[in-house]
Amino acid sequence: MINKVAGADIDKDFIHIAVRFNDETRIIDFVNDVNGLKDAVEFLSNLGVDRVVMESTGSFWIRLAEMLSEKGIGCVVLHPGDVKRIGAHKSDIRDAEWLLIIGEVGLISGSYIPPKIIRVLRTLTRARMRLSDRISSAKQRILNLLYSRGIRLSAIGGINSRLVRLVLETAVKNGSLGDVDDYVKKALGEIIDALNEEERVLLGFYLAELKMLEAMARRYDALIRETAEPLMDKIKLLMSIPGIGFFTAVAIIAEIGDINRFASPAKLASYAGVVPRLNQSGGRNRRSRLIKRSNRWLRRALFLVARAAINSKSRIVREFYTRLRRRGKHYLSAIIAVARKLLVAVWHILTKKTPWSENIKKISVPTTPLHGKRPSILALVKLLISIDYSDVVSRTWR
Repeated sequence: MINKVAGADIDKDFIHIAVRFNDETRIIDFVNDVNGLKDAVEFLSNLGVDRVVMESTGSFWIRLAEMLSEKGIGCVVLHPGDVKRIGAHKSDIRDAEWLLIIGEVGLISGSYIPPKIIRVLRTLTRARMRLSDRISSAKQRILNLLYSRGIRLSAIGGINSRLVRLVLETAVKNGSLGDVDDYVKKALGEIIDALNEEERVLLGFYLAELKMLEAMARRYDALIRETAEPLMDKIKLLMSIPGIGFFTAVAIIAEIGDINRFASPAKLASYAGVVPRLNQSGGRNRRSRLIKRSNRWLRRALFLVARAAINSKSRIVREFYTRLRRRGKHYLSAIIAVARKLLVAVWHILTKKTPWSENIKKISVPTTPLHGKRPSILALVKLLISIDYSDVVSRTWR
């Protein structure tokens, strides 16, 4: 009798599949390439396996999971931290056997595997974020080169200004500008005088790299717009939230996936990593940093959204941030608190399919920290209301 569960441990070179034949575990190895993947899926299909358990190791599992889904075979992808085996000896074969046991017992539920459009958007938006980092680094290299020679661009603009780019490109060629103001000509002359030949060549390389990266960013943006077209209803809802633009909305939707898999806003906040870690010992809760095991891409997007939201026209967000700062909260702590509030709004907006509104209940923040030492005024009012005064009123005082 063949149990219809298999465990698969995947590495860069091989796919180790563990199956059970009449209470005997057997390991079958396949080469991790195009033909090996096809052979592995065909082998599992011929055995009648209806569920395969594997770890989400790097990106090796993605293609196998897709091919299994196309064949109608269920795929359970587990986080490596959830299936870590206790023991001194570890090998790929032991890991495959352990995954087989987990699948047979059914102790751990699998990770969420988003649909294809969400997977594509995740890939594109994450690559776009990495490209943004590279663009920032290229700009910083240009500025550092200029700063090292005592050159300041504040007189003519910032590094993103077209005029500054024109001046720098002209300085690289040791040229001149005709129909420009005198202060621009003066800045150009200072740059040419301050840079030697080698530094002008280096500046030219930096400018060419920056130009190439920005062209790549525009191509990414066009591809993201085209791919996200079927999700425009959700994107427009999120864009109603202060601080969220088109590409940020796409990134948030791509990282969240199906909003219905989060039973509450607190679950979504934990997934995004905008909640503190639980550090409890001896019945006491200690203050801790943000939870590490989270979606760092979503947390990054929310951080940028919160920074934009506190400078937006939203009265609710600005007042909430101001009250936190007046209480003595650090800037980063206040930003994370704003990010969590906005994420709660994201959950409600996507769940109820209603846009953001400023006419909502005011976000309450106590003016002084209580830390459980004093009862709140609201609790005292509720206590006074709950008291039965009929006996006191009917009593005759003498």
